[in-house]
Amino acid sequence: NDLNDFNGLARPNILQNYKLFSEICCFTSHFLPLSGDYAAKKECLPAISRKFTYLCHVAARVLPPPNGGCLAGAGERNCQIPTGQVAACGLPAPPHAPSAMNYAIILAGGTGSRMGAAVPKQMLALRGRTVLEHSVEAFAAHPLIHRAVIVAHPTLRPEVEGIVARRQAAGCWAKVCATVDGGGSRALSSLAGLRAVGRLAVGDAGACVLLHDAARPLVSAALIARVCRALEEHRAVNVGIPVVDTIAEHDGHRQVRTLDRSRLLRIQTPQGFRLDTVAEAYRKAMADPGFTATDDCGVVMRYCPQVGVHLVEGEERNAKLTYASDLPLFEHWMALAESPQLI
Repeated sequence: NDLNDFNGLARPNILQNYKLFSEICCFTSHFLPLSGDYAAKKECLPAISRKFTYLCHVAARVLPPPNGGCLAGAGERNCQIPTGQVAACGLPAPPHAPSAMNYAIILAGGTGSRMGAAVPKQMLALRGRTVLEHSVEAFAAHPLIHRAVIVAHPTLRPEVEGIVARRQAAGCWAKVCATVDGGGSRALSSLAGLRAVGRLAVGDAGACVLLHDAARPLVSAALIARVCRALEEHRAVNVGIPVVDTIAEHDGHRQVRTLDRSRLLRIQTPQGFRLDTVAEAYRKAMADPGFTATDDCGVVMRYCPQVGVHLVEGEERNAKLTYASDLPLFEHWMALAESPQLI
C-alpha cells in the first residue's frame, strides 16, 4: 500500500514534499512544547520522518519517471533518495543520508585577559543576557543544528551548567546535551569539544561539526545555514570577510613590506567540518610536539593538506568581542536588529 499511496503523484511533487516534510519535522521538533500529548508527538517525529524518507526513496526508484525521464545516480545510502541530479525535475538530491547530523561546539574556554573586565568576556551582560547565552541561542534555535556542546573554562563550568539548566527548564536549549571543560589553549578546547561530539556521534558516519567562538554573539542564522549547506559538498568550510585596511608586515621597529589585501581575509567562525576529517587532523596534530594553532581550519590545512578548505562569506556583525570598548558597538548592532527602522 505504501507504493499505491504515491501512484497519483508526479515525481517532482514527491521530491518537493520530501523537502517540505523534512523542514516541517525539523522546525516542529524544535518548537513543540514538551508537555502533555506534545511530548509523545515529538518522540514520534523522527520515526515519521524516517518513514516518509523511505517512502520517497522507494517511490523515486520504482515509479516510472514522467515523460520517459530517468534518475541520474542510483547510489543508495541509508534509504536516502539516490544521490546525484534528479533529471525529471532538476532538483539535486541530498548528498548525505538523512541520519547525518550537524553538531555545534561553542567554545567558551577562554579567560578574556585582553578584555580587562572583572569576569571573562563570555559571561559579560549584553542586553539582559550573557554573551555566551546569545551565542548558544543562535545554534540551539537553528533548524539545521541537531545537537550542541559547550566548552567552558573549568572554573566557569558550574555557572555555565546552571545557565543551561535554567534555559532547559524554561523549555529552551533542548539541543544542548553536554558541557565539558576546556583546555589550556584554543586548540585543546576545540579538541575537548570534538571528543564530546565524537561520543555523541557514534554510528553517524556523515556527522558534521561547527566550531564557534562564544565571543561572537551576533552570529546570524543565515551564516550558520551557509556553513551547513557548504558542508553538504565540502569537508572543511571557513568563514571570511575582505580586508579593507592596508596591512603591513613589520620587524618590531620598521615596516618591512605592505601585503596585497586583495588576497587577504579576516577569518571568523563558525568553521565547519566533516567530523572524521577534523578528528584526523587533530589526531595528527597531537602527535606533533611543535603543534600550535589559533583556528581549526589551520589545523586541517596543516595536517590534512589534501583536504581543500572552502570559503563562505562572513558578516561584519559577526565580530569577536575582544575589548571593553567593543560592548557599545555590539549593543548598537543588537538594537538595530531589533528595530530595523532605526537604520
